[in-house]
Amino acid sequence: MITVEEMKRLNNEAGQHFFSPSTMRFWKSIIETELFQNCTFVTSEDPFGVGRMFSVRHFDMETHRVKTLKSQIMNLTLEKTKKLAKEWRIDESTR
Repeated sequence: MITVEEMKRLNNEAGQHFFSPSTMRFWKSIIETELFQNCTFVTSEDPFGVGRMFSVRHFDMETHRVKTLKSQIMNLTLEKTKKLAKEWRIDESTR
């Protein structure tokens, strides 16, 4: 499995801006996990100062794009969001 740094590099090389410093700063985004076996990972955001919200993301190993699977999860802890991400079933509709 690739590292977060490799994922950032590949996303950037594909012309994407998901991990660009300005995007991360705007959303006050933090990458909370490494990439799981199913190519999901968890981020948290607090763009409006209302508290951290978690998101489950998917990194496409072919296109190097990031897709949001579930965003702004306010009622789950980080640990429960990690569990959700690890158990997410990836299929063609996910890509």
